[in-house]
Order: sequence, then C-alpha cells, then structure tokens
Amino acid sequence: MAVEPLVEVFASEWIECLVGLACFTRSDTVPAAYDIGAAWFDEIEKSMSPGLREALEPFRSMSDAAAFWFAVVGVAVDGPATVDEVLDRLSRMPAEQLWPYLVRAHHLRHPTPAALEAMAAAGRGTVDPLVRELAGQDRRLQRFAIDVVTRLGADAGRARDLVITAIRGWHSEVFAAQWAGLAAVLERDAGVLSGLRRTAGTAELYERATAGGEYVQEAGIDRVALVPTFLGRPWVWQERCGTTLLVCHPVTEESLAPSPEEARLRRILRLSKALSDESRLRILRRLADTPSTLQELADYFGLRKSTMHHHLSALRGACLLRLRMADKRYTLRTQPLSELTALLSEHLGVKAGSAGGAAQRRRP
Repeated sequence: MAVEPLVEVFASEWIECLVGLACFTRSDTVPAAYDIGAAWFDEIEKSMSPGLREALEPFRSMSDAAAFWFAVVGVAVDGPATVDEVLDRLSRMPAEQLWPYLVRAHHLRHPTPAALEAMAAAGRGTVDPLVRELAGQDRRLQRFAIDVVTRLGADAGRARDLVITAIRGWHSEVFAAQWAGLAAVLERDAGVLSGLRRTAGTAELYERATAGGEYVQEAGIDRVALVPTFLGRPWVWQERCGTTLLVCHPVTEESLAPSPEEARLRRILRLSKALSDESRLRILRRLADTPSTLQELADYFGLRKSTMHHHLSALRGACLLRLRMADKRYTLRTQPLSELTALLSEHLGVKAGSAGGAAQRRRP
C-alpha cells in the first residue's frame, strides 16, 4: 500500500515572485484570463525600465516561459523563502548545478547517465547529444529543453547570469512593492489550509486548495507543498521538483475579503457571473456528460482556444470545474451549485427554501 506524501502548507515570497514573472513573460498570456486583470500587465509594460525590458526579452520569446520559471522555482521549495535569500543562493551556486533545473532534467521519465550528461553538455555548447537523447521523451519536454538551450546560448554560465539579472530586476522594479500588500493575504490563506491538515487527507486538502483539482499520487513524490498565489489566480500552477510536488493554488475569497459578509457576497457574484453566460452554461452541460480538455471543448463548440480559455477561467474561478491534472481533463463540479441558494439566502437574511409568497426574514 502506497504511503501518502507529507503535506506542507506555506506562503512564499520567492514562489509568488516567480509566479508573477511567469504570468508576465509567457507568450500565450491572455490578461483577461487572470483575476489580476489587464491593467496589471499594462502598468508593468508602461513603467518598466529599458534595462528590465532587455533582461526579460530572452524569456518572453520562449515557447513556454511559465514552465521555465517554475523550473527555477524548484531551486527553493523546501519552505518559505525571500527573494533576496534565494538570489544569494543562486549567486553562490555553480552554473552547472543550476543548469539541470533550467532544462527540467527532473522531468525525464527514466533519466540515464547518458541523458544527464547530454543535458550537461548542452550547457557547455554541445547540443547534438541532447537532441538524440530526448528523441524518445515527451515531445513537450523535447521542445522545451531545446528552446531553452537555444534562447540561452547553450551556455550554463551565461544562463545563470541572465536568470539572476532578470529576477533581480523584476523584484526591485515590480514585485517588491506588490509583496507588501500580498504577504498578509497569502499568510492568512496558508494558515486556514494548514489548520485543516489535522483532519483532512492529501486528496481532500488538494481538492480544497485547488478548488476542484483531483489528486493522483505519483511515484517518487514524498512531499506535497501547497503554496497560495494571488497573482496566478484563478489557475493552479503545478511542478514536480525532485521528490516534491509544488502546487501553487489561488487564494480563496475568504482570504481576500475584509469580512465574512464581504467574502460571501464575492462568492455569490463570482458564481452568478460565471453562470450568466449562455456559452458557459453550454460548456457546463457538456462537461456534465463528457470529461474534456480545453482543446476538445474549443473544437466541439467551434471557439478559438483563447476564447475557451477565458470561459474556463471564469468557471474555474467560481469553483465549478473539477480538473484531473494528469491529462488536463475537466468535469462539472456540482457542489458550488448546491451552495448558491444557501449563500444567497444567508446574504439576503431569508430562510432558504421558503415556498409560496413573500420570503421570510430570519431573526437576527
């Protein structure tokens, strides 16, 4: 019988900094798909210095910048860490030690000495062995690793310098000022989830944190780190970092709201907005019958992938979807639908299920 992994919950300045960097630099970003909104992206574009713009350019042109930054996150996932602490660690880390993180060596299905040496050689300018070794691997990993090597000049030392310069510039110009307002929210959310560890198992904690994610235990994973994110909402960001599964999950409405009443109102509005669109109702009806990926849904409804991404963002934000992370397949999550009547009745101060005429006010 498999032993459940250790579950740890914490807020991290380092991880949230790189979540923001991943959101901003990924080439397929649709600002409207993030709760932070297009204004967040626009403000950074307008205010960033020429130096920061130049430092971020190699990463903004990557095919999967989000995956790259989450590979870098893996340098420090053992617990809460500040950006300055990790930058100091990176500055002292030999370039050849950081390089395997950058090319996601830990994602090789069955890493052989030859494959690991080929990855190391790519950081010394010899790329052909890596191309041969990745031929039998997952195609996404093939594209990712070759793209990273190409963008960073097949030079581990140069790559480390570029990464440090980009993170340091992003932190000083953008993130440090934002963290002052985010820390308390993330700490509050982590505290609530941490309190549930005494009575909830890994699968239950995972579903609660990810608002519907389905946990599947992976071979070789002995620790699950649940880390809340404000900037990455409403999406779940997940990365295997050695024997740790890092799960960055969106903070809840309760953690964002200044009071329980405000949290309830936000929950009602989010659910109502998600359900007020005809296309989304059709998507939910489809998912009630047929588990589907984003691409399958886009094809079925004849919508652009970016449009479907927007709809799924709203539905996930309302906790109406269950997501099987292994194959990115969505299904309908019915629990929030059953909660809506009770939430609305509580907000209005009336008894749920009152039949006939006027609603009955509940006594205070």
